[in-house]
Amino acid sequence: MTSPGSGYDDSDDDVAALRQLGESVLGLRFDGVEQAGGLQNMLGLRSRNILFSRRLDSLTYFVQDDRFGVGRELGVFEGSDEELLRSCRAVLSALGVPESEIAHEGIVCEQTQVARFDAESGRAELEEPEPGNRYARVGRYVEDRPVWQSGCLLGLTADRQIGYLQLHWPELPGLAVEEMQALARRVDLGWRPPDVEGAEPESMEAGITHSAAVGFLLDIYPAIRVVYAPTTEGMGRKPVRYLNRYSEDLPAPRTHAWDLDQIAPSVTRPDPAPQAP
Repeated sequence: MTSPGSGYDDSDDDVAALRQLGESVLGLRFDGVEQAGGLQNMLGLRSRNILFSRRLDSLTYFVQDDRFGVGRELGVFEGSDEELLRSCRAVLSALGVPESEIAHEGIVCEQTQVARFDAESGRAELEEPEPGNRYARVGRYVEDRPVWQSGCLLGLTADRQIGYLQLHWPELPGLAVEEMQALARRVDLGWRPPDVEGAEPESMEAGITHSAAVGFLLDIYPAIRVVYAPTTEGMGRKPVRYLNRYSEDLPAPRTHAWDLDQIAPSVTRPDPAPQAP
């Protein structure tokens, strides 16, 4: 496969298929591909302005057009929120996301603000905030339960082309979904979460948590997520815990492999199995 820095090779079937998907399904307009190839679990291509990549181990796609944005060449979509959400649903459908799993649709609006420093007074003067980029954001539910790290964020240019996309929608093992529903039944039957000093449970629900979009690993954990409300001053953010069926804290889903020698250099690894003569 072509390496990320060696230029575009249109004889590479994987890269050619990715480019065809970008052009025919997502409507991307590549102005000459300059780099293409793969690295670990990623495959991508870059033109002069557009970076388009995907994970090979999950339904995960990324698009970034550096001409997208307020004050940039292609601008931002100025239509209604509903039009932007319809476009997002169309993208999800085109990439194979089941409509039944789409939940929590909303709009994210950035704001920009400029500060000017007055050398004479030594003070910074803030100008009025101005609207920034606007995105459609979609969450995920499976069998009426949340999948917290899955989702989609989509920004369109002024002419309705994709300017930014991050879609992360991994396939979930059937056993993980079964365990999620078993945890939900525990919650419904009155399960009590562990105590947290200085806080009390505010909400709890069963769902699935998994690794983030950018990374080389994909951990998937059924979990009960408990949000605690502070009962004492000075705690700051609300504690959040992800627990298994034994009321034990789950590890944070990984994005990269740990170096075992760095974490536990005293671990003895087994000798490799002998080879048949």
